[in-house]
Amino acid sequence: MKCKTAIVLLALLCATSGLSDLYAQKKSKFGSFIKAVTEVATEGTKSKETVKTDAKTTESAVAVTNVVAEVVAWKPGRPVLSPSTKTVFVNSVKADCFSDGMVRVTNTDNFKFGYFDTKGNKVIDLVWGGSTNLTNQFNGGAATVMKDMKYHILHKDGSVIQMPANITRMTDFCDGIALGVKNMGVRVKGKLVYLDAQGKEIFPTLSQTIENAFFSFPQSPRKVSEGLRAFMDVNKNRWGYADKTGRIVIPATYMNADDFSDGLAAVQLYDANASGNLGKWGFIDKAGKVVVEAKFSEHPLWFANGLAPVQKQSGKFVYINKKGQVVSGEYDSANSFYAGYAFVNQVSRPKYTSVIDTTFTEVRRTSEMYIPYEQAEMGYHFQDNVASVRLGGDGCWLVSPDGKELIKGNYNEAMFGYNSGLAHCQAFVGNQRYDGFINIKGEYIFIFKDEEF
Repeated sequence: MKCKTAIVLLALLCATSGLSDLYAQKKSKFGSFIKAVTEVATEGTKSKETVKTDAKTTESAVAVTNVVAEVVAWKPGRPVLSPSTKTVFVNSVKADCFSDGMVRVTNTDNFKFGYFDTKGNKVIDLVWGGSTNLTNQFNGGAATVMKDMKYHILHKDGSVIQMPANITRMTDFCDGIALGVKNMGVRVKGKLVYLDAQGKEIFPTLSQTIENAFFSFPQSPRKVSEGLRAFMDVNKNRWGYADKTGRIVIPATYMNADDFSDGLAAVQLYDANASGNLGKWGFIDKAGKVVVEAKFSEHPLWFANGLAPVQKQSGKFVYINKKGQVVSGEYDSANSFYAGYAFVNQVSRPKYTSVIDTTFTEVRRTSEMYIPYEQAEMGYHFQDNVASVRLGGDGCWLVSPDGKELIKGNYNEAMFGYNSGLAHCQAFVGNQRYDGFINIKGEYIFIFKDEEF
């Protein structure tokens, strides 16, 4: 009844005040339906001589705005089967998420895995194994796998390169590059080397002789971000930055180093008096110059749109600009901006998440409290303008940067890992639960099913 009343009231308001065009202008100007309706209602009450602008009238206008906004709110979709949904028959399957257009699929009976493409075609047979330090994901056209206790490099066309026996450790690939530990034949000494997708050694200036090579499990190489890649000097236990060719641009002097974003990178300084020598965090530019003083005790998030969220000693979050100046109010949690929007939460508002723009204006209130489903170091992980979130109540969503709920998942369902245009989805269609991959419309592109015989 409230919904119908609200629609009638808004229709009368626009009709009697001639505000249809005004609404269109406001919506275009502010890009927010809720704000547009609020201003239409407010200006409508001002323009009508017969309407008194007392507290009761204002209260009624706000009530109309809130209810109408709820009525016309975006309706999220649900996972559905379509006539083109493909059924993939494979027993005891466990699927990961897509990366670089390929997804690892494991037979849980023998723990061998292979790979499928985004159309549900099996590209590489389920004959490969791995180790606990590997995800075996494709990145830059290659993946690191194991067979018969030897490392191999897989390519997306199914071709394989077996690594020499003296490569005793390998990492996953990132941007087509992996790290390896090469046995030098001298007790436990080894050499940390960078490898390309063909297994050839590259970046000699970054290679290092290391002790205790047998026990060394190097981290995967970092991605190139804005022309620079963070690298670790394993002997000094310090981080620096190199360019795409492996040339060292910023020497390894930092205890920790993030990827560059918006021209700056967060770095943690060495402090002889701190626990673990872990000093405070600040931001540097691509020349290694300190731009924002290292004064943050907690790991800050990355810059985007000229702003970065940082945590105060009180536990509250604020946004700073590139001069290190606080430019926002306090939040109980805050995330980096993506496409001009950021998600923030307040303990005083436990039932929803606020979406703010770069002026810190609330442009949307979500229907539930959002919690990051997956994290890229920290915060929400967006891929192609889509992120997975858990809800404060139950279930999960796929959402857009401005908080629009795209696909809805209910209790005991999961949608995550949106990449290569698909998200891994375990959801009910009718009374049947399906495990497969959906597109942004919620359509299952392919589903897994045990073989009949």
